[in-house]
Amino acid sequence: MENNRNNIEKINFFLKQKNTKTLIVNQVNDEIGSFYLLVIRYFAKLNNTKLDFNQKIDEGNESISLFGDEKLDIFASTSKTSLDKIILNKSKKIIFSDYKTFKKYQKLMECINGYNYISDIKYYLEKILKITESELINFCLSTPSLTYSETSKFLINEENYSKETGIFETTNFIVKIRRAIFDSKSSGDIRKSFLNLKEEVKYKKFNFLTY
Repeated sequence: MENNRNNIEKINFFLKQKNTKTLIVNQVNDEIGSFYLLVIRYFAKLNNTKLDFNQKIDEGNESISLFGDEKLDIFASTSKTSLDKIILNKSKKIIFSDYKTFKKYQKLMECINGYNYISDIKYYLEKILKITESELINFCLSTPSLTYSETSKFLINEENYSKETGIFETTNFIVKIRRAIFDSKSSGDIRKSFLNLKEEVKYKKFNFLTY
């Protein structure tokens, strides 16, 4: 289904209106997917919509919660069998899936192509959050999964936001680890690859806010 809205506007519009029941997100990978989930959380809060991540696949699900609030189901699947069941579900829902699913359904229903994440992050920061700090924007573009933590710190205390060496030291460190992960995978050293992955997770955990 084609329209002229960019992905951020499309997510906002989807949550506001009642008729369209399904939105599919090609998340590309978990890191980029986490950015789109952040955007969904942001607009869901503005629209007083409760997100449900633990629902069963049931064609009879309703889009109203027990407390009378709007409810939005969040699914993640690449299985054709599961996707068919989820799409038949009568509730309002967003499905995180892969590019193959996006290609299959993009002309049939509302879809988000996560490969546009660079322009989407810029739009979200500049147009929605009104952030124009170029170093922060560039950092979020290089590490989409940290968009929430960095924008939160910036919006809480813009004047004292540590935008100088900390960001670039972190970016360079993560890039270095990821290069080591790629090299270890190429050489077939599974143990070394696993240790590098653990190091990246540990570094992010102790250096940034999470949600």
